[in-house]
Amino acid sequence: MLQLTYANRTECLVERLAAQIQADRAADLWEPILMVVPNPFMKEHLQQQLASRLGIAAHIRYTYLNNLWRDLFRQSGIPALTSQNLRLGLLCALSDPQVLAPDFMASVRRYLQDDSGDLKRVQLATELARLFEEYHYSRPEWIQRW
Repeated sequence: MLQLTYANRTECLVERLAAQIQADRAADLWEPILMVVPNPFMKEHLQQQLASRLGIAAHIRYTYLNNLWRDLFRQSGIPALTSQNLRLGLLCALSDPQVLAPDFMASVRRYLQDDSGDLKRVQLATELARLFEEYHYSRPEWIQRW
């Protein structure tokens, strides 16, 4: 079961989390606990804080939000739009003269015009994919409008 808990102070969240882990461990010692964290720094912080409160922080499987969505989509058979897929799609689009033809793409055409090794094209596609993925989580209304 997915459970979302939020607070303004990390210490409050860690206390609630430690209590929940103790309760879950009492119910089923062998079931791993899935923990979704936003980044590696939070993972490390949680591991240290939980170990100090519980004595040991073992049998906890950490994943990141984008991996969670990818795993859930994979289990349901729905293809997930990943940053790699976005980058490949954008790379194809930035290589298509018809996509670059409209007047509003003039600045992109100028930027890419002397890109003999396609380095600029790959860098632009990578950065746009990163932004689209970030906006997908933080600004979904922007993605819908686009």
